[in-house]
Amino acid sequence: MLPPVHGKVFVVTGFGYTLGLDLAAATFVMLQLPAGVQYNYMLSSAEGSGIYLVTADRFQLSVWLHQMTGDNHGAGGWLLMYTFSVLEACARLAGDSWVPCEYLNVAAVGDNADFVFLDHPSSGVIFSVHLNSRVVKKVYQRTADEHECRSVAVRISPVMTIWPPIFPAPNIGHDQESCMLDIKNLFTFQ
Repeated sequence: MLPPVHGKVFVVTGFGYTLGLDLAAATFVMLQLPAGVQYNYMLSSAEGSGIYLVTADRFQLSVWLHQMTGDNHGAGGWLLMYTFSVLEACARLAGDSWVPCEYLNVAAVGDNADFVFLDHPSSGVIFSVHLNSRVVKKVYQRTADEHECRSVAVRISPVMTIWPPIFPAPNIGHDQESCMLDIKNLFTFQ
């Protein structure tokens, strides 16, 4: 589930729309999906105020934006940001494990639709696509045992953090200080 966007929490349904709960007014909002989108999509919160919808139709990725401004519940509708094919890159990266099939599954989408993880069940390969630069990378190859369970959905939980990580300074207590003094005294040569 997405974090609240402009005071609304959104949930994907299997009925051709996204359901939103306006937390302030305690009312429900229904957002119809873009034309042609029925399944194989995920939502991502947009920086500022809105939501992205990333969908895969066979090997064609499409990214849609729905702005959430004012009290009109985003009546502006979905705006197609970009669409492109990843077939050639996926086939090249999968190498010998490539098995032609008709589709990719959208497994996870990062914040601001920066990246998407795609599952190619026939080949057992997980791809990462940086959507702005359109760079495709192979990030995981299932083993033969894992590959047997094609019907099992892949669960990916992307975690983002600052880099490099910043750790707090160690807090040295009184017991540790006296211990350090004793160790220093042990190794003092006269």
